[in-house]
Amino acid sequence: MSDTPRIESATHISMDTLCQAMNVSFSDYSVPMHLSPQAFELMMLQRGLHRKTSRIAVVDDRVAAIWLVSVRGKAAYLISSGTVPKFRRRGLARQLAADCLSGLRHRGATSFQTEVLTDNRRAHDLYVSLGMRFARTLDCYDVPVPEEAADDHEVRDVTWPQICRDVLPLHDIEPSWQNATESLTCVADRVTCRAMFDEAGIVGYAATLSDSGTLAQLAVRKDKRRMGIARALISNWPGRTALRVINADRSSSTFRAFMKSLGARQTHAQYELTMTL
Repeated sequence: MSDTPRIESATHISMDTLCQAMNVSFSDYSVPMHLSPQAFELMMLQRGLHRKTSRIAVVDDRVAAIWLVSVRGKAAYLISSGTVPKFRRRGLARQLAADCLSGLRHRGATSFQTEVLTDNRRAHDLYVSLGMRFARTLDCYDVPVPEEAADDHEVRDVTWPQICRDVLPLHDIEPSWQNATESLTCVADRVTCRAMFDEAGIVGYAATLSDSGTLAQLAVRKDKRRMGIARALISNWPGRTALRVINADRSSSTFRAFMKSLGARQTHAQYELTMTL
């Protein structure tokens, strides 16, 4: 038995093992995580896990640390990184990072990004030391069951494939990686959508991940804003359940005001960090 770590691709590691390693690594974080195997697989599918470029550190035949990565074209994204508590302070995260980033450059990736909780100074400092820089602050909210909106808005149930190409012109701000159009398309059968239309096309829409009640995208066409359309889109949501918002760009004062009008509670915030490879 040896405690010398081996840095390997995650290609041969089962999803159950990766899930367990991530849950243990995040068990003592300020936002603890305990995903079921099914929820983990959905998370990885949505974000686009690329097992060949992802890395694990193995100590005594046990996964001690992970760097789970997605690649889309020339852009790469760190989905999740963590070290099992008993293996911390051995430099495993830095070793994983060096090997992973080298592999991404060799593959032809030109950019790399991730998010880190604003109070996770250790991880933040590691990313900065690797050359990553602040891009924006992302907020998360718990949204109570929306009150019923006026019934003078005709809201239709649609599928994500029906509207995904048409909604892009409605975006003022680029969604975060897990809320991006590509991410929702990866799990299109798990996305619930509602939309409004007029003679010019789509007026507004809301897209929610059915399994978690996460409001991933919400937008209204510029000429139709301040008419109660956003509220109408999420009111009377199927199941009348509360919603979550994960990683909404803080720079949008309009969205922050909308969250306040709904009585939403901000839960935590993350920094989005980026670098050129």
